[in-house]
Amino acid sequence: MAESAYSGSSRKMISRHVRKHRKEGMPQDQAVAAAMSEARRAGKKVPSRKSTKKKGARKSSTKKATRKQAKRGGTKAQKAKAGRKGGKATARKRASKAKGKK
Repeated sequence: MAESAYSGSSRKMISRHVRKHRKEGMPQDQAVAAAMSEARRAGKKVPSRKSTKKKGARKSSTKKATRKQAKRGGTKAQKAKAGRKGGKATARKRASKAKGKK
């Protein structure tokens, strides 16, 4: 029999949580993942999550200007729209002021 990667208490905890999640209607693989995550949070010795493979160093497709804009917080149009707050009353006031100037 092959040795398990988990200790006895970890294995018991995981199987208990898998059963609980399965009763709640969660799919088997998702239930196992959730149970392992809960065991990790509880401080049990469980192997870490498998990381995804990275396909080499790819050049970022995001332009520097776009990054700066995001850092500043929005486009010019969004900022202009934020400055124009108010409803019908504000529009009426603006219209009456324009009428009086003529």
